[in-house]
Amino acid sequence: MTSPSPKKPLQVKLDMYLAPPSEPGFRAMTDCLCHDLGDYARLAPDRDPAELAQNGQLILGHICAITFARAKTGLYHYLGALSPRAPETPQGHYRSVIVAHKDSTIQSMSDIDPTRHQIAVNEIGSFSGQIILSHMLLGHGALAFPHQTLTGGHALSAKAVAEERADLTALDEISYALIKRNDPKTAKNLRIIGHSASHPGLAFVTSGQTDAATLALLRARLLQFFETQSGQALAEVLDLRGATYIDPAAYKPLCDL
Repeated sequence: MTSPSPKKPLQVKLDMYLAPPSEPGFRAMTDCLCHDLGDYARLAPDRDPAELAQNGQLILGHICAITFARAKTGLYHYLGALSPRAPETPQGHYRSVIVAHKDSTIQSMSDIDPTRHQIAVNEIGSFSGQIILSHMLLGHGALAFPHQTLTGGHALSAKAVAEERADLTALDEISYALIKRNDPKTAKNLRIIGHSASHPGLAFVTSGQTDAATLALLRARLLQFFETQSGQALAEVLDLRGATYIDPAAYKPLCDL
C-alpha cells in the first residue's frame, strides 16, 4: 500500500464542521483513517484542497458539495458523505435549514420578501448558504440578493440573525446542529421557517492520485469510524446517523441550480 505522494508530506483538511465540540471527533477520524498511511499534518485548514489534490498530497479532505461537483475529472476520488439524523433527509444528503429570529414576523417561507429582507450569506458560492436559497427565492442559484450581508461562515450568519442584524439565513442542517451544540445562546434566538430539498452532502475526498488499495481502505474506514466510540461521539455532536457512500454522479446536477 502506498501513499498518494511518498516524497511529499500528506495533508488532511477536515475543517468544514470544525468547532471545539467537534474537533476531538475529527482528530479521531483522522487517526482512524490515516494512522498507517504516512506522516500528515492534521486538519490543515489554511490549505487549498484542490492544490493539495493536484499535488498528490491530499490524503483526506472534506469539501463543499458544489466544489466537488465542479471539480475537473480525476482531481479527487470520492469517499462518502455524512448522513444527518433527520428522517426526512436521505442518507449521504443534507438540507438547508432556513432560520429567522425567534421573534421575527417571518413565520414561513411565503413571508420572505427578497426585495425587502436582509439576508445573511456565509459566502458567495456556498451551496447550502447561498446557491440553494437564491434558487428557492430568486429562481437561480447564481443570482445575488438585493439586500445581503456577507458574514464569512454559517456560525456568523446565525449570529447575525440572532442579533437581528439580518432577517434570515440558510444553514446546512449539520452546521445548524453544531451551532446548537457550540453556541446555544445564538441557537435559542433562532426559529426554523423552512427547509430546502435534499442534496448530496459535503464530500469526503482523497487525491485522484491515491492508489486503488488506499482508496478502498479509506472508504471502508470512513464508514467503520462511526461504529467506534469516537465516531458515535461525533455523531452525537453533529446529529448524524453516520456516513455513507453515494454515487458521485449524484453531485453533477448541483451545477444546474
